[in-house]
Amino acid sequence: MGNWLDDVLREEMPADIVKAEPVPIEETGGEVLVQRVVDQLFEESTKVVAAAMRFADIEVGATEVPRAWVAEMGQEEAEKAFRIAQFAQMSKKEAPIGLELAARLATGITKSKMERDNADRPINIAFVRFERTEKSFPEVIVEDQDGKPKRKRKPRP
Repeated sequence: MGNWLDDVLREEMPADIVKAEPVPIEETGGEVLVQRVVDQLFEESTKVVAAAMRFADIEVGATEVPRAWVAEMGQEEAEKAFRIAQFAQMSKKEAPIGLELAARLATGITKSKMERDNADRPINIAFVRFERTEKSFPEVIVEDQDGKPKRKRKPRP
């Protein structure tokens, strides 16, 4: 007697193969779910970027969370912001990749929102065409030190 899984796989199991029709994402509610996830990612990434931008408010090598931050956002959020600000003081090589990821996410989502909001607006572009004209500069004949004539353009006024 072999493995029970092998026995089950060897048996013929009747199955109907049915081709499913694609359902637009709007009908499944998936668009709303995707938008919620995008909004949450945007909010989290902008919080990280905002905390990183507070790097100048703390001294390099500081070990205590500024009291003003605790009063402003509470102990737990202030500690998170303090750690992120400390990471922002590090070099790009030493800092956690999360800082760059948050900045890229915030930038990408912002661009995406702007493109979506401006999708229906026409772009006003006017093309200006300049015709080329022949170069016509007045020439003067000048002699060099050997007395040979040389042509030289007149300086523009």
